[in-house]
Amino acid sequence: MLKREEIWIITREYAGIAEAGGVKNVAQSLSEGLARLGKKVTVFIPKYGCVTDFALELFSAEIRSAGKTYPVTFSKTHSGTVDILFVESPVFAEKHAVYTYTERDEKTIPGAVRGQGHADADNMNAVFQLAVLVYAEKTGSAPAVVHCQDGHTAIIPALAREGSAYFGDVRALFRHTGFVTTVHNAGAGYRQVIYDPEYARALTGLPEGVLDKSVFHGRVEPFLLAAEYGLLSTVSPWYAEELVSPACDKDTDGLSGEFARRGIQITGITNGIDFHRYDPSNPAKSYLPFPYMPWFKDLRGKYRFREMLLKNQDLLDTGSVIRTGYLTGGSRCVFFAYQGRIAEQKGLLVLIEAAEKLLAEVPGARLLIMGQGDRAIETSLEIFAEAHPGKAVFLRGYNKIIARRILCAADFLVLPSVYEPCGLEDYIAQTLGTIPIAHAVGGLQKIRHGKTGYLYREEPGKPQAETLAELLIALGKRAADADPVCSADPEFLEIIAKSAVNVMKKCDWSAIITEQYLPLYRASKPKNR
Repeated sequence: MLKREEIWIITREYAGIAEAGGVKNVAQSLSEGLARLGKKVTVFIPKYGCVTDFALELFSAEIRSAGKTYPVTFSKTHSGTVDILFVESPVFAEKHAVYTYTERDEKTIPGAVRGQGHADADNMNAVFQLAVLVYAEKTGSAPAVVHCQDGHTAIIPALAREGSAYFGDVRALFRHTGFVTTVHNAGAGYRQVIYDPEYARALTGLPEGVLDKSVFHGRVEPFLLAAEYGLLSTVSPWYAEELVSPACDKDTDGLSGEFARRGIQITGITNGIDFHRYDPSNPAKSYLPFPYMPWFKDLRGKYRFREMLLKNQDLLDTGSVIRTGYLTGGSRCVFFAYQGRIAEQKGLLVLIEAAEKLLAEVPGARLLIMGQGDRAIETSLEIFAEAHPGKAVFLRGYNKIIARRILCAADFLVLPSVYEPCGLEDYIAQTLGTIPIAHAVGGLQKIRHGKTGYLYREEPGKPQAETLAELLIALGKRAADADPVCSADPEFLEIIAKSAVNVMKKCDWSAIITEQYLPLYRASKPKNR
């Protein structure tokens, strides 16, 4: 059994502190779930310019990397029973979002462009990872398990096992430590690939030859390096299968085939959800004004809020979210939504093409889209919303409360991802009584077609947008015929109730941690060290 004081979670984001993608939810829920089970958990995270949490300063140090010296201060606070260890440095403080530049950054950082990734991302990742080892060196401490979240932190196992020219010898400290690295996204642009091995060595200070283990197509792949020094996991069994299948090389720049060639095993553990954070029967938790209980087929509060929203669309506006378009109500209306990152991976251009057909075929169809990211796709969504007055809204930006309002107001959530490691929005939608419609890829396959939502698959020689449009039109017409609301259709109502019960009873983080993560941690412990 693990001792109590032994788990470090290393992450670039954490819900409620610094938020970007789905990693934030996993980091928070996993950490808090472990703490509830009596484990002592410390989360290491950079302190960006957008972080406002007060923390008690512990000590300062200097981090050397690629010929530069970075001042770093370690400070500590708490999130419930979880210790939060901030890594403070100007390389983080000057950024006001986790992975991309903000409008504020454009004014203060030369060359910064809103929505683009940080030009010095490699340096940020290196400083953060080296700082974790410097902290261990300065405090003389190491845990039983280090759990690294995604490619930003995947070089830590090698640094701990092999050492670095940039800090003292900590190998003895970590000789009994197990390492787990979770692959949240292995798509192009998400793996934190370092394209010059010599530069990677300068960044990390790793001994000669260590990085050779991770070189693939002339570039350093952090996940390949992590696999040499610990276990790899990912966020669903379906994505684990895709990650070790050469057939999925197109989504990983060939990395899937290399995993297969090397015989690397990846454990797939489907992400859970903290149901209590979204519970629509509790407005204090759901951020919705009216309570309702989908699991009891009670949706009165959901539709009451939709009526309120249609009368006052200022409820979708905040200073951080820019609205394009508006919605009108009326009889036989059916509402579709998308909420998430605006990125090519998410299939939003497919959604736009399919939605054009949907709005033409189903007069009562309405579409709400919210997110931020790729500027070209954002522009396409703004043009789409302007072209369909009264029928489409695009909200550029992110706000947690507005995200909940969108999912509450919708009948269906559309997830047309090109690939999707796990997905959390389908769980949230089901909790709020909204039926997910998804491309049958990766972790979205946890949706059971016709039982907890609807899936569609690509058909040979047929554009994906056409396949999606056919499903949206069929469901849209059926929902409109169920006037006054979608749930008047018995099948839809049964899906709403069953999926809410499934999320509530079977997808809770506590069971996932106990049954899957703790055994994985035990398996990660080094043998004969």
